Amino acid sequence: MKHSLGVSEKRTCYKYIQSRQLSALEFSSPDVVRDLVKSKNGVDVYESRLMWQDIRAVTRINGTVKDVMALLCADDTESFVACQKEILGDDFVGAKVLDSCLSDAKHDSSHYHCGLKWLAVAGDVDQGQPSTFDMVFLDYTDVCQTADKLWMGFLADTATWGVVEVTYAAHMDWKMPGKPKVDRLSDAVIQRLTNMRLFCESQRLKKIEIMDPLDWVQNAARSSCAICDLAFQFVLRTRHHCRMCGEVICRKCNTKVDVPTGFGMKQLRVRVCVHCLVRCRETQTELLQRPSAQPATRNRQREETFLCPDY
Repeated sequence: MKHSLGVSEKRTCYKYIQSRQLSALEFSSPDVVRDLVKSKNGVDVYESRLMWQDIRAVTRINGTVKDVMALLCADDTESFVACQKEILGDDFVGAKVLDSCLSDAKHDSSHYHCGLKWLAVAGDVDQGQPSTFDMVFLDYTDVCQTADKLWMGFLADTATWGVVEVTYAAHMDWKMPGKPKVDRLSDAVIQRLTNMRLFCESQRLKKIEIMDPLDWVQNAARSSCAICDLAFQFVLRTRHHCRMCGEVICRKCNTKVDVPTGFGMKQLRVRVCVHCLVRCRETQTELLQRPSAQPATRNRQREETFLCPDY
């Protein structure tokens, strides 16, 4: 038998989560002094000087606020399970939406959600050995606009169009605090933010057409990188090819991305230049058109994006 929360119970849950949101925003305030303790996979992890249980992790994602929120705002069990599998990866065990706790106010459904959920996770954060633990929690997601018309919450638009900054803040109240536990938590947070970035970027790249190597721009045709225009050098600045447009580029002007092949869960890891990555973000149609093979700087104005170091 399915038990549903009553109207008054939902209202109580909603008011409670609003008060907790204010506390969370204060907790994640940049005014709190934190030290950079780890940087991996494009994720920076900070710890408070006051306590070991306080960590904050920040990364950037090629995409929009809506791309990220689509992964966070799951209001039914099927969507919630699918999203948590993407975020948690191999640590996912099970998940379920127990009930929805909507407010009386009007919200943008693509950005807002409040619900009671159950989640089971595999990990060794709290016990020092492989285990499974589960929790029932109130899940609240929402964003607002700043004075500059940028969307923000625990994620925010950046000055570079199509790049979003995502912050993960955690305050763990363990009975027996210890540095090793926080180190394991940091590694888990890094993996989850990395999974979020890979998912959002793969959604933009899943329809691209990989160019045949026979159609690539020949090395001899380019003495400098098509993106930054810096001359190639033996060892120090070697030539690489973008698999989408075939241009000759340097190592600093490209990144490797996992592109779904359409055969089950199989993915192909390919090298993509800044220009093509920007085009993928700008394209809103279902089928991404291959850009023409031409210098990507266009009037020597380099396009900006977030390139995660290889990992």
